[in-house]
Amino acid sequence: MNISVKDLSSAGNRQPWRVVVCGDKVHFYEKKTKAMQNNPLGDIQKVDVGIALAHFDLTLKETGIVGSFVVEDPGLEADGQPEYIVTYEVNR
Repeated sequence: MNISVKDLSSAGNRQPWRVVVCGDKVHFYEKKTKAMQNNPLGDIQKVDVGIALAHFDLTLKETGIVGSFVVEDPGLEADGQPEYIVTYEVNR
């Protein structure tokens, strides 16, 4: 599966999402930014991640790729401990 998404921006222009592709599964994470942690509106970066997820899903549908979002944390370790959000699994 080759997926290319370009020119995504976010409310704080920080692109807080992180994506790990493992075969037919795409794991999404939120990389929290310290400057955004005390936002009185709450975790606005989650909104950014949600927008990125919507764009991802719509792009796949447009190209004929069928799958679904599932909560299936793969337990991957990374610097800065990004927060696991959701996994997209391509139907085969």
